[in-house]
Amino acid sequence: MKPSLKKENQFSKINKNKSAGPHDGPFIFMTINLIRARLIQRKNRFVASVLIDNTETEVYVPNTGRLSELAIPGARCLLAESSGRYRYKLLYIFNNGFPVMIDSTLSNSLFAELLVSKKVPGLEKFKLLRREPVYGRHRFDFLIAENKNSCYVELKSCTLFYRDVASFPDAVSSRASEHIRELAKIPESRLVILVLNNSAEVFIPNYHTDYEFYKTLKENSDRIVISSFRIDYNDQLEIKRLFPVPVIIPEVSKKGFFFMVISDDNNFYIYISGECSDVFDEIKKIKRRRSALKDSLFSANPIRILKDFPVITDNLSTGNTIELFTNSGGIKIKGTSSCSSRVFRFKHNPLEQRWFHEHVLKLRFSPYTSER
Repeated sequence: MKPSLKKENQFSKINKNKSAGPHDGPFIFMTINLIRARLIQRKNRFVASVLIDNTETEVYVPNTGRLSELAIPGARCLLAESSGRYRYKLLYIFNNGFPVMIDSTLSNSLFAELLVSKKVPGLEKFKLLRREPVYGRHRFDFLIAENKNSCYVELKSCTLFYRDVASFPDAVSSRASEHIRELAKIPESRLVILVLNNSAEVFIPNYHTDYEFYKTLKENSDRIVISSFRIDYNDQLEIKRLFPVPVIIPEVSKKGFFFMVISDDNNFYIYISGECSDVFDEIKKIKRRRSALKDSLFSANPIRILKDFPVITDNLSTGNTIELFTNSGGIKIKGTSSCSSRVFRFKHNPLEQRWFHEHVLKLRFSPYTSER
């Protein structure tokens, strides 16, 4: 079934209110035909299987991020026709009823259109000189200028949200950290976070997932202009305005705990660590001691570590977590007085369950929500 998202041109601008200010009036960005689908699973970084009119089809995924919190089996999504190996590519995944653009190349095109249309708050006087400019040996997203003052801009698309908190990145990105370091060497440079969500009120660098990015951003925050904007668009993809979103770079250590999702031939497991002074170092140690980890699962089969979830926090209470895991079908199989770690066994993969991802997001970002 195709939705009513049909326009003739791929990119067009419409301002129905000529007296409106530079950030008012609808702006229609995507006008290609889109196809409704349901996500079955993301098979790898570049391929997902979806359901179109009860027919399973493989589609291209134009995003190398994890998208773990979005790409949940059963999630609604929108596809566009593709000229590549696959007939369709995945363009949007719905999150709490809102279509989140996951095509990073389209995010860059969107920002360029908004910049040219004078719809980026604080950058109305800037002109777009060049896309993908090179400075030294590095390529950035945009070169813009106000009068004779030029500025290099790196754009990052943010697809990770919890309530009114947005965060980036959703996976470890050494490339993003390198971009920050190189931007800091340029006299005039900007990092722009484009938040693809209509409810974000604050942006936080995701130190839980990529502590190096957080550290690099914090160390260079006085050398780079850092700004974040959320876009407000509806299911017709009319962008009504761009909202500035405050950027918070808190002071945090590496103290906390972590979850580790594991599988064997028969079951899935969630390992909950005890308190760690350095979560990331402890995860490395656990992965090196695979035999000890296997023993803690009481499994006779080979095990696979599917994913780990660090949680940087001073609040180390796991009571709510244990209750949630038990109510969600988990069976507790370990807990000792000498070690505060716990293991729960599941029949179904927690990575494919929305409740698990929502719980991890809550633990990570609830201190920054307006409801805290």
